Parts: sequence; C-alpha cells; structure tokens
Amino acid sequence: MDRNSDFHLRNLNQGLKLTRVSQHRSSSSVSKPLLPDEDDDSITPSHRGNELKPHGSFAEKWVPLALQPYCDWLFQLLPQGWRFSASLGVLLSSTVLLINILVAAWSFTVMRDHKADLVSAPVATGDCRDIEWWGSLIHLAINAASTLLLGASSSAMQILCAPSRKNVDEAHRRGSWLDIGVLSLRNVMSMSVSKFLLWVLLGLSSVPLHLVYNSTFFVSTINHHYDVYVASAQFTDGADFDSFIGKYDQEPYYANYSWTDLPVGSNPLEFQAAVVQNSSTGGGTFERLEKEDCMRSYSEIILPSRRNVILVTKTKPRDNVQLHGIVNFTQTELPEPNTISCNESSQGHILTSELGPVTCMTNSTLYGIAHYAMPVIGVKPPFYANWYYWMCSQKGYYYSGDRIETDDGRSIEMPQFLQPPGKFCSDGLWEDLVAGDNWSVYGFDVEYCLSEKLSGQCSLNVATSLLLVVIIFNIVKVAVIVATLFTITDKPLITIGDSIASFIEEEDIYTRGMCLLGKEDVIHHMGDGKSGTDGQLARLSTRQPSRSTFQLLFPKPFQPQSLHWFRAASTARWSTCLSL
Repeated sequence: MDRNSDFHLRNLNQGLKLTRVSQHRSSSSVSKPLLPDEDDDSITPSHRGNELKPHGSFAEKWVPLALQPYCDWLFQLLPQGWRFSASLGVLLSSTVLLINILVAAWSFTVMRDHKADLVSAPVATGDCRDIEWWGSLIHLAINAASTLLLGASSSAMQILCAPSRKNVDEAHRRGSWLDIGVLSLRNVMSMSVSKFLLWVLLGLSSVPLHLVYNSTFFVSTINHHYDVYVASAQFTDGADFDSFIGKYDQEPYYANYSWTDLPVGSNPLEFQAAVVQNSSTGGGTFERLEKEDCMRSYSEIILPSRRNVILVTKTKPRDNVQLHGIVNFTQTELPEPNTISCNESSQGHILTSELGPVTCMTNSTLYGIAHYAMPVIGVKPPFYANWYYWMCSQKGYYYSGDRIETDDGRSIEMPQFLQPPGKFCSDGLWEDLVAGDNWSVYGFDVEYCLSEKLSGQCSLNVATSLLLVVIIFNIVKVAVIVATLFTITDKPLITIGDSIASFIEEEDIYTRGMCLLGKEDVIHHMGDGKSGTDGQLARLSTRQPSRSTFQLLFPKPFQPQSLHWFRAASTARWSTCLSL
C-alpha cells in the first residue's frame, strides 16, 4: 500500500469514528454523510454539460479589444494587493501636498502685496454674496483634499494594523486571536515597534488637519461704525446747519474730550451733499425707513450693508429737557450729570453726555451727532456692553456693581446713571419700543429714518500660518506612507478574502476542525475556563486547563439565522463611530 492510500484510509477511519460518536450522543437521529457519493446526481445542475467559465478581467469588460494588450501590460507594471493601495495613498497625499505648497506660495505673494502679517491676508474683497460663494467653493475643495489625505492615511494605518499569517498563527498558538479586516486596537498591541511608531505618527498627524484645515480660508464681514444724525426734514434738502457740530469729532476739537475716545466720524457737509444728490437723481444710496423698520435694520451687532442714519425729528433742542451735561470725574466722587438744555438766551451750543455738542441755534437743521463705534467682542465682567444702545437712549457700557474701585484702591459709590438699567437695549428692549407708538432718542421724537445703504463688503482671507501647519503635517503623512510601503516585508491579511486565501493555501493546525465557530464562542470559552463538555471548545493540558492551547471536540452545527447588516460591526464600534 502506497503512502497516499494509507492517508485516505486513515481519513476514512476518522470519519467512521466521528459517525459512531455522533450516533452515541444522539440516539434519536441517524448520522448521514455530509458529502454525497460521487455518482449522486442530486446536486448536479440541469445544465451539467455547460462548463463554468471564470469572470472576465477588467480589461475584457470595459476596455476596447484593440487596447486590451496595452491595458494588460499596464496592469502588470502596477503593484499588486496592499502595495497598490499604499502606492495610491502616496500618490494622493503627494498631490495634496503639491497643491498646498502652490497655494501657500500664492498666499505669500498676496500677503506681500497687501503688506499683511503672517497671520492672515485678504485674498479678495467684494460683495458678500459673491465672496461667500467663493468661500463655499474653496471649502468644498478643502474638504475634498482632506478626504483624500485622510483616506490615504486611514488605509496606511489599516495596512500597518493588519496581522500577517505568522502573527495569526502565533496568536492561535497562545490561545488568543487577532482581528482581520478592521482597524483593531487588539492588533496594535501585537505590532512591532517600527509599525507601532508609524501607526502613531499617522494618527497624531490627522488631529491638526481635522482642526485647522478648514480654517485656512475664511470669510470676514466688514462691520460698519456709523453716525446717528439728529436733524429736521429740511436737513435732507440741503438747508443750513451749525458747522460746529461737524467739527466736534475732528482735530483739534475732540482732543479736549479725549476721555470720551470719540472716533473720527463722517463730515456733515459731505454727508448732506450726498443725501441731496441722491434725492435729486433718484439714486438708491439712501433709503427711507419707518420707525419700526429703522429699529429692526440697526438692531444688529454686525452691520455690513448699512452705515450712517438720519433720525428725522420735529423736536427742537429748546424743547428737549432730557439732555444731560458732561460730568468732570474726580478721584473722590462720581457726580450725577445735571440736566442741561437750551434757554431763550442761548445761541451757541450745549455739551451733552448723550450727543456731544447740541446746537441751540434756531436756524440750524442739524441738532447733534451720536458716534456709534462698538466692538463686536464684548467687554469682560464686571462691565457690560450694550450694543445699539442709542435706540433706547442708554449708554454703551455699564458697571454691574454699586461701588467702583479707584486707581488708588478706594471704594466709591457708583452713581445711578452708570448702573445698569433693568433691561439692556441689546437684550430686547428695542422690541418693546417697536411695539409702542412713540420712539424717542435722547428726548428727540423720531418721525422716520433716512438710512445710508451699502453693498455688503466682505473679504476672503487666507491664514498663512495655519496653511504652514497643514503643509508640515502633510509632509509627515507622505513620509510615513512611503515608509509603510518600503518597510513592510511580510504579507498582511488586510481583508477577509486575504485570510481565506491564506488558510486555503496553508492549514492552521491550531484551529483544525473548528468549523463555524464565531468570535463569541472563543471569548466565552476562554473567559470561563470550561473544559469543553458542551462539545464546542476545550482548552486541554496534561495537568490542568491552560490558556496556551485549545482544540475542537466537535464542529459547531450550522444554524441558519437572519441577521441585519448592522450586526456586521460590534456595538462598541457603532458607538464609537456615531460619537465621532
């Protein structure tokens, strides 16, 4: 008897023993062979004569016949298996790196032309709608580039994390297991030092890209400071006004009131000329707004499309008794401002804390100008910022306490007019004014508004410093993926198909006969230390149960189940994915 015959005879005897054991364990059922006889035609298809042909290659399906030889030659030159995906990752990440370098070079040119700093530089300025469209388009391109870059990085991380057949055999020898087809932390613990370092570098270099890549380009909106003109209807027709009102916010006049920190506002003569010209030509620069529309239009912290506004009133300065004079603060007291008004003998102006100088001249059509210049970012407690405060005849800043500390460390009682009101204008008090019939601004009853309209000016900016950060970590990713391609010498089992092909080619002696066992079965029997009396899995040793070896007593019977697709991943993986 030759060696092959002896091998087949031993297999036959083992099959008979398994049949007898099965009959002994279940007397009510009769064991049947799993495979049919060679002459059994029950499983032969009706078209038995037709030979099954393998599926055609990609070139045979999609490439014209004349080009197929060149396509096959090209495919032979390309790397195969995991090396193809790693090479593709190098190509994609290098392409993204080249694009980032070109954009950085262009942004430095823009920065030089605009004499900007290294933080950011304006790329384009124009209508907000156009700039926002370009910003969205650029962010779409950034998201596409980051997807390619992070996809190449993730593929390389999975290649590094995938075990080789040697790793799997060693794990099975110890009675353990490794994951195939997923990015597994269990596999990370069994990596070599070089693979682990490359894997960590890829993971850490992804964090800055997630945080700053989308911030390299951003759209900024111009927030206009503006002047609030209080005037009669004749001012819009070009009537005369007290010229001192226009000089108050220009040097050297406002230097006498440096503590108020007034900005240089608009020139009333030029502003009035623009209003008159717009009225005569029918232009759309100035728009008449009723009281409610005026409050709604200017109750914005950021005002990109409007600027100066004229509050048209019939109230004369001589009839206004709600104005207050400017208080000269001292280190010992903070007095309340006194009520100040024009009297019959006054022909000059009064200096008020609300509108600055208010004219008392009877022939002036401009009564006063309130300069509104509030920062978008509010002040820190105990101070409170009150945006568009002029609508509610309030102040721009308030102190939250009833006492204030002076520079020399003394505590002074806070005057009533500096304490915060019951409700700020920016907290919704202006809405209460909209619901009312009258709207009074510092004692002047408003009839309507004349608003200066602007095309919203926005700018598209590039953050050159953040772009440099992106380039640095992009270089790290390219270098690590290249190192992954040239340092891995074994054949990693990346997919389930890779593992199936490997086990078909070479049997795993440590799991021989363990048909249809699932991960749960292995975890269960390794965790409770059972000896396998239920016919599934036993961990045997000559003296006591051991975690180093395990063997199968009987194959697990096939039980058909209907499972949903989401069961392919564990609950922990689903939770981690959804939390991200």
